[in-house]
Amino acid sequence: MSTESSPRVAEELERVRALPAALVELDPEFEPEGCPAKLIDKLERAHAEALPGWYRAYLETLGRSFAQLRCYADMDLRPKTLIKWLKQVAWRSPRYLQIGLADADSEFHLFVDRGIEGDGVGLVSFESPPGPEGVGYVRPFASRFSTYLLSAHATRLIGDMPAAGTISARGSETGKLAQVAKHLRQAGAELHPLSGSWDQVFVGPRALALVTELGGQESVAVYLGCTTRDEWWAIAGKLEHEVGLKIGRGPA
Repeated sequence: MSTESSPRVAEELERVRALPAALVELDPEFEPEGCPAKLIDKLERAHAEALPGWYRAYLETLGRSFAQLRCYADMDLRPKTLIKWLKQVAWRSPRYLQIGLADADSEFHLFVDRGIEGDGVGLVSFESPPGPEGVGYVRPFASRFSTYLLSAHATRLIGDMPAAGTISARGSETGKLAQVAKHLRQAGAELHPLSGSWDQVFVGPRALALVTELGGQESVAVYLGCTTRDEWWAIAGKLEHEVGLKIGRGPA
């Protein structure tokens, strides 16, 4: 039976058409026959036709352990919706999940590593252009690295995840990373080690982004859990003064 003629495809399309104010939701029990891309295209077309001006989304399976969800939206991002997306697609991705969210003019990506603390979902990195306050955007920093500060609303979006960022360093800068980790622990940050080609420490659970620059081709990016901008800058200043890191200054 072809993908287009499968009764399960028809059932899924009907379910998509019945979602006037929500995402396309892919049934975790749904295992389409044939090429998944054809089904995804069909779902996307049906959703765009049935729900103009709302959300349309599609899921691509990339290899055996990586899934990508892209969602294009023309309205504000709601916390419960984002968390729902994460939980909805987690079954497709045993370890890594990349989430891209965009409107007509911009896009940002959340890279989620499900290998932290068992099956927990945590934010690894993120980027976005500016948007209206309260919509859940990430504000760009004045730095030659692409680095950002989360708005308060965006912080709340990931409030129930077990971890909210990374500290990472390359090559000769791993000693700096250890110093940064020490000061973050002293500041009350929760840290978890990560494995990979970069030496990384995972920071959580609250997230305002603190980004540091070491010069040359080396960099350390710190995503730090704070509750206020004053707290954030106090720790940034401590790292800059005592560890010698150059902090990219964001807008006032």
